[in-house]
Amino acid sequence: MKKNMKYKSFLMFLLSVIIFSTSGFAASANSSGKFDSEDSTGKTSITYYETEEEILEAHKKLAEEELRKIMSGNGLFNHPDDYKIEYGDRKNTKAGGYAGNQPDSNGYRFNTGGGFYWSDSGGPTVTANVAFPYPWDHVSLSVPLGNKSTSGVFVTVPNTVDRFKLWIDKHYSVQPYNIYQWTYDYNSGFYYWKLISKSHTSTRTGVDYWAKKVN
Repeated sequence: MKKNMKYKSFLMFLLSVIIFSTSGFAASANSSGKFDSEDSTGKTSITYYETEEEILEAHKKLAEEELRKIMSGNGLFNHPDDYKIEYGDRKNTKAGGYAGNQPDSNGYRFNTGGGFYWSDSGGPTVTANVAFPYPWDHVSLSVPLGNKSTSGVFVTVPNTVDRFKLWIDKHYSVQPYNIYQWTYDYNSGFYYWKLISKSHTSTRTGVDYWAKKVN
């Protein structure tokens, strides 16, 4: 009986170690908020959100932060119920190009294998334009592509024969919103919702990077 109890205890302990190790690995892999995947062409994709709800919550937090700034600038006579935010439908967009610090043509051949390091800072910028229907404003995003560097994210080239350059695609979610204030109109003697701000929020949802053949 005691042997059976010890054996069961050992099995429970072993199971707990396996579960802990597995969950610990998942937490470690996702601790930066990124979820990596790689396809058969060598393109690596990083996504920053798992669900639509997470993306919408990120937009909401950014818009509410802007509302708090407006309220803080309007003095003491503020009440949250005197303001409201109306959101437009969000849209996805992407912008891409070659990372900076690379030759304009020819690219690189890695005779013994290897690849590029990518630093996600600075670099050339490209524009992503997003059109929204009335009453929302159109949006233009300036997107930096980063640079080829000596450290950072490593991007493997697929062969030692062709010449390659480092290509980056950045994905964004964009959502327009309007802020209204409950305002008294002295001419009519009525209150109404006055439009006081037209803006948008954008959050980066992912990045694709790969060695793109140039010859």
